[in-house]
Amino acid sequence: MKTTDLKLTPDEERALAHLEEKYEDIRNLTELVATGYSTGFYCHGWGGIGKSFNILKTLEEKAHKYTLLNTRLSAPGFAKSMKENSKGLFVIEDIENVFDEKPALNLLRSSLWGQRDQKTGKMIRPITYTTGHDKWNFDFIFEGAIIATGNRAIGDIPELQAIKTRIEVYQLETERDEVLAVAKKIALGGFRSDKGCLPPAKCLELFDFYKANLPPAKPPDLRTLDKAYSRHLGLQASGKVDRWQRLLLAAIHGSSQVTVETPALRLANVDAIAADLRSKYGGDFQRILPEWKTLTGQGKTAYYDALKRLDKRRA
Repeated sequence: MKTTDLKLTPDEERALAHLEEKYEDIRNLTELVATGYSTGFYCHGWGGIGKSFNILKTLEEKAHKYTLLNTRLSAPGFAKSMKENSKGLFVIEDIENVFDEKPALNLLRSSLWGQRDQKTGKMIRPITYTTGHDKWNFDFIFEGAIIATGNRAIGDIPELQAIKTRIEVYQLETERDEVLAVAKKIALGGFRSDKGCLPPAKCLELFDFYKANLPPAKPPDLRTLDKAYSRHLGLQASGKVDRWQRLLLAAIHGSSQVTVETPALRLANVDAIAADLRSKYGGDFQRILPEWKTLTGQGKTAYYDALKRLDKRRA
């Protein structure tokens, strides 16, 4: 890979700058809620484009304490959590199920708005939650805040519109080139997990393959690439790294009906194995060549040829 490939192009820099402006909006709205200038914030948009990442990163960088809720949010359970931490900040990921439950909607309306005290100007938000069981009856003043993310907009149901008027609502709309620019920037930093690391050059190889095979109508997804990097580490560990392109294609298309058969791609697979072995063992050919033959079925000359191709691309 040429050195010039190990950086963003001018067009990618511009696309990234456009998206960073939107991310900055999310960070600012998050900070307003965390510091008490707004009672709530709902950020929605396509999955895997950085909504939760920017919200949580902002809270952590500013040392704001928060309670993270996800998976499922029932009205009684949420009311209990709010009573136990009535001044806390709650972050709810993928909140859509709440929109389908009227008790939860009523709870959100009460928790996000109230009348202001005429003397102090402070908003008073009383919550009286009543069920048929004393254990789940709650009566308290909520002084905290709620930040939520989701994939869909707040709908036209009156109860939903009532929530929308109480909080900050922001739709993160992205262009294809913006998300791909972010993805390349991430690749340029390499990948690290508890299972190991991938260098930037390898991450860029996977990114380029992903970009080249992403259908025009399919939005880019940062999570797909994160999974691809982790998958690559696993394939390396199991001696199946030659399968990475096929599995990434399957992830992109959501189907097993994929084929990686072109000579160029087969050669790229072989070169990737050679690069991984050199990175792993350096010049220890006694360890490299047996593993090389097991993985590729080829001999010493083919390995040297692969190294020559790799060195030529770097030149």
